[in-house]
Amino acid sequence: MEKNIKEQAHTYFSPFDEPFRIEGMPFQKENGNAFHRLLALKNYSEGVDFNAACSSGIRICFSTDAENIVIKATVHRATAAPHMTVYGAFGFDVSVVSPSEKRWVATVNPERGESDMKADVVLPQGLKNVVIAMPQYAKVEDVFIGIPKDSTITAASFSYSIDRPIVFYGSSITHGASASRSGTGFPALVAGHFNSDYINFGFSGSAKGEVSVANDIAEVSMSAFVMEYDHNADSPESLKDTHYPFYMIIREAHPQIPFVMLSRISGGFSISEEESAERAKIIEKTYIKAKENGDENVFFINGGTLSDKYSKENMLVDGIHPNDLGMRVIADAIIEKLKEIH
Repeated sequence: MEKNIKEQAHTYFSPFDEPFRIEGMPFQKENGNAFHRLLALKNYSEGVDFNAACSSGIRICFSTDAENIVIKATVHRATAAPHMTVYGAFGFDVSVVSPSEKRWVATVNPERGESDMKADVVLPQGLKNVVIAMPQYAKVEDVFIGIPKDSTITAASFSYSIDRPIVFYGSSITHGASASRSGTGFPALVAGHFNSDYINFGFSGSAKGEVSVANDIAEVSMSAFVMEYDHNADSPESLKDTHYPFYMIIREAHPQIPFVMLSRISGGFSISEEESAERAKIIEKTYIKAKENGDENVFFINGGTLSDKYSKENMLVDGIHPNDLGMRVIADAIIEKLKEIH
């Protein structure tokens, strides 16, 4: 595809050009025009490299008076697990933003078996900010936004209440499985509550507390940090070996921000209740040690207690990954810990 392709009544623009703004991609300068969440040319583990090229949490923002737009893209389906929805894994989630609210209007995705897509999206009348949340489990290339030739397009005019993004690191739960849409994963829900930008460093099956990943994430500006990778630690021993060191790398770079750590909600299904409790205790020990060392802005959430209101059976799709209710429960627990965030 070429930039500014004129086709029918629309002119097509690359989101990497002005007046568009791309969020959730802190290494954009280093990576150039590639949708990548870490450093694209750095050798992490194979799993981290693969998942960081998925566009979860990346958003395209602009303002327009158009009453319809067209999204054209090439979408390579990185993962197609049965516990994921097509909209959540491969869909572009479109919302409009005003000073008082963010409202979902549509989700569009390629036809089954196809990678090239062209989808029309109907928008409300009048000038509005548009946010397009990109697919969670796809590698996306050649995105173009079609704007009617008689409509205007300008930079997004909305602002955030917090001056730096909330940063999330974790497993497939953080990455987005199995939220029905990009906008219903717990990182998006938490950020929406605080009217904050956010960055999603969820790496499905591959978040193992690696020092190289922690060092690069620590370079990112952030207002708060949320860590959830119990599911990806191969054993309680590997969780124990990596958890406190990962915390310290982030904390030394960001000594004042709220730091939330949580354990899995799926004990009794994904693993035994006994092992789940053992892993939660390891994470809690990081929390206790941090508090003993004077950290007054660290918080622990025992995921095993989050089913007190709703049963685990109602919060999980496959015994591991939360559905939208499970994502909401996780988000609410994090919001409660971050309620004093500035």
